[in-house]
Amino acid sequence: MKLPLLRVICKYWFTSWHTYLLSFVLPVALYFISTRVTNMFNSNASFLALPGSILLAVVINGLVDLPIAFFEFKQTTFARQLHLLQASTGHLIISLLFINFCVSIAAGIWLVVIAIVSYHQAMHLPWINWLTLGWTVILASFTSGLIGIMIGYFHRDLKIILVLAISVFLILAFLTGMLFPLGVIRSDQILNFLGYFFPTTFLANLMNSSFFWNVPSWILDSNLYPNLTYFSQLHNIWLPTIISFAWILAFTSIIFWQNSYQDK
Repeated sequence: MKLPLLRVICKYWFTSWHTYLLSFVLPVALYFISTRVTNMFNSNASFLALPGSILLAVVINGLVDLPIAFFEFKQTTFARQLHLLQASTGHLIISLLFINFCVSIAAGIWLVVIAIVSYHQAMHLPWINWLTLGWTVILASFTSGLIGIMIGYFHRDLKIILVLAISVFLILAFLTGMLFPLGVIRSDQILNFLGYFFPTTFLANLMNSSFFWNVPSWILDSNLYPNLTYFSQLHNIWLPTIISFAWILAFTSIIFWQNSYQDK
């Protein structure tokens, strides 16, 4: 990773207002909307809606903003700066993934702080396994970033890339519990079946497990959180982690192939 290239990308990324809108404003707004919707069938909606909203805040930058940035650095006047810096496409990808990781971490922390300040009495902080939560954020950041790079490679037309990025984000958000609690999706057999074809489903499993890691046993036996019935192995983080790594490996291989094909 070249420091001059990193400075150029940071200047582009952090002087663009849409970065802050996507990562820090939109997820907060969607979290409050999700809380109001979830409140229709569970009184502790603010806590139930938080895992999916954090996952959304972490992946939205990689799925929507990163493809645009990758396109602009490859196809517009920024490409001249890459040439002057003697930076390869590999250097660009690594730098973009690093910045996406930093933005994702900041967006996740920001949303947690907003939720605690807004609904502090309903936040069951002792239930949360913070290590599992942090691990999930790391996996989600790199997974969404790699998907964003693949989308940026897909076409030379920015409009097509933008439509594709938004479409991918909306499908993943609706089917993997980012806009509504994952238990709502799991309660429908068709949606539950379709969800397992997407990489963010397993990240959603990890995220929800981290939030209910230390839930008291009497709550598990009650009907206070009916969505927990869809998580039979609440502490099983190994299988979702292995599957997430498999997706990351697959996406990395596709990007290598895209890069070599484009060079030809």
